[in-house]
Amino acid sequence: VLEAGLGGEHDATNIIPRSAVSIITGIGLDHTHVLGETLPEIAADKLGIVRAGTPLLTAEHRPEILAQFRRKTERVNAALDVCGQAFHLQNVLADAEGTTFDYASDRLDLRALHVNMRGAYQARNAAVAMRAVERIAAANGRALDESSLRAGLLATRIPARYEQMQEQPPVILDGAHNPDKIEEFAAYLQTRFTAGAVIFVCGFTSGRNLEAMLTPLLAVSSTFYLTRVMTGFRATEEPFHVKAILKRLAPDAQADISLDPSDALDAAIAQAERGGRAVCVTGSLYLAGHLRQRWFPEYQALSY
Repeated sequence: VLEAGLGGEHDATNIIPRSAVSIITGIGLDHTHVLGETLPEIAADKLGIVRAGTPLLTAEHRPEILAQFRRKTERVNAALDVCGQAFHLQNVLADAEGTTFDYASDRLDLRALHVNMRGAYQARNAAVAMRAVERIAAANGRALDESSLRAGLLATRIPARYEQMQEQPPVILDGAHNPDKIEEFAAYLQTRFTAGAVIFVCGFTSGRNLEAMLTPLLAVSSTFYLTRVMTGFRATEEPFHVKAILKRLAPDAQADISLDPSDALDAAIAQAERGGRAVCVTGSLYLAGHLRQRWFPEYQALSY
């Protein structure tokens, strides 16, 4: 399994001559300084992973982007499997225990599948992964075992993607780092917490659309601790700049600055303890990964 680091057409992983399947879960505005300023430009770059005769699987739903996918796959004689057409996701229920859904295709009809990750988008991701397993099994003449599929879904973990690290006060890490991911994260938070019950610890790498990322968070809460992303190979948005944008969007928002992420987290947890609130760290996987070491050393990334 190879995951492209940036786009597809020019990514280092694109040296492979062929693949069993290609997957583009969806298109969002990310890495726009490299991939392009529009969704079609970003889609064109990501479509570079598609190989002749290799099925492309996606949960993308926007007609104009799907038309672009179809033009590409038709040119290289590749099948296009779209969630909602070639395979189906139904009865999605996301709660504090994870996400449950039904999956149906030409080979499978499975009910009440469960992943321990939270959010409707996790069901979409799981459905695309299951379709990939179907395609690979069919190409190799292999049968599919329902118990193995269910066990695989249950065992799947993604550190720092809506990962709750402690109960009192609740501390949640989510490395959402573009507007689409932030919107999904914020939408799920609104199903779990009342308005204002969350304190955000935020840091962003440079080049992000900060207004588009902060706006969904402000729909959840107006309490923020702003900090820096501590990595040597990515520039960080200065928290003073982030604060200026935040205060323009919501003049009454609490926007405290701590240049050290650990100090920001300490202050947020202390305020959460006083007020019976939750803490959510978001804006960057680098930030979430850095602060995750408070609970798990880096070499124990998948420990639970």
